[in-house]
Amino acid sequence: MKLGFAIHTNTRFGLLLAFSWRHLFTSIIACLLSNAYAIEKELAIPGGSPKIFWNGTELRISEKVSISPSPNGEKFAIWKTSPVSPWFGIYSVTTKNLKLIPLPSKHIWDSARWSYDSTSLVVESYPIVGDAKRETSVTTGITIVDAGMGTSRVLMRGEGLNGIPFFSRNNKFVYYFHGDLRKEGKTLGANFSLFRTSVANPKAQQLTNIPFYSVSAGEETADGKAVIFSGIQLNQTAQGRPTGIHVYSLATSTLSSISLPLKEISNVRVSSDGSVIFSATASWRDEHAAYQFEIGKGSQATKLFPLIWQTGRPARPSKFELMGRSQILHCWSKDKIENKVGGDTVECRVYQR
Repeated sequence: MKLGFAIHTNTRFGLLLAFSWRHLFTSIIACLLSNAYAIEKELAIPGGSPKIFWNGTELRISEKVSISPSPNGEKFAIWKTSPVSPWFGIYSVTTKNLKLIPLPSKHIWDSARWSYDSTSLVVESYPIVGDAKRETSVTTGITIVDAGMGTSRVLMRGEGLNGIPFFSRNNKFVYYFHGDLRKEGKTLGANFSLFRTSVANPKAQQLTNIPFYSVSAGEETADGKAVIFSGIQLNQTAQGRPTGIHVYSLATSTLSSISLPLKEISNVRVSSDGSVIFSATASWRDEHAAYQFEIGKGSQATKLFPLIWQTGRPARPSKFELMGRSQILHCWSKDKIENKVGGDTVECRVYQR
């Protein structure tokens, strides 16, 4: 995989002055090639890059990975969270190349979300801690990634869990959830609150004061006046899970809820036309599906498509991400037994709303 050239300061340039211009030119090219090869080798994916197929309506990747499409539909963020060989890359629809982004040493990036101008990503960054199922000293941070330059910088790091980040509509702020680490129990963290920080001048600002037992991804409303997300409040048990979506008003600094006749609401997204898309189930025994509703137009939600992909083996949940104004990218994984030939894969289809 060609990653392009990168010019580095090299002490060998000092030895070139005694040569002819022809020798000088030849030596510079050789030096650049050797450096480019070194970078390419350093960023190579163990086992080789996955095969990627995209025709505008179907996406297939020959490896079990996570995917996030850019709002303009020109790029895909693709990453793997395996502790053995994690990687993160940007796939260009135009060039059909996968450009790898250097990860911090012994770290994994996850939960990537694009800025609305499709130039940057915000990711959850956490250290690799071996095979331990629970590590109470682990802290997660928020990192900004420049999709064009392939560079990154830490936006927020602190004690506890800091994750599930997403941009504001004007790309000037990043929202995220902060939680306390738990020493026991089923989940790694609890007491989650919604926070915000400036991209230019990072400083944590707590927005919600009501603690949540768990939370899921959220998004600013299309008008930029509120933040919508789902979660279980700390004083509620698993049987008392809220059936609504939580709305934090940026103007009044108040938290309210939208009541919907659905359960296990998660993965909330807001399209540019104001429609709220999310994952939920109609009953405890029913399958999960993607739903849509309009804010301010009652509590009726429309079922779009099921989020279970039946392949003859036990069904597994699938995921979705918004693409542009009216498209949804619906993805699911298939293992090597289902594929019969080859290894694990991810397949996606574009759903038109």
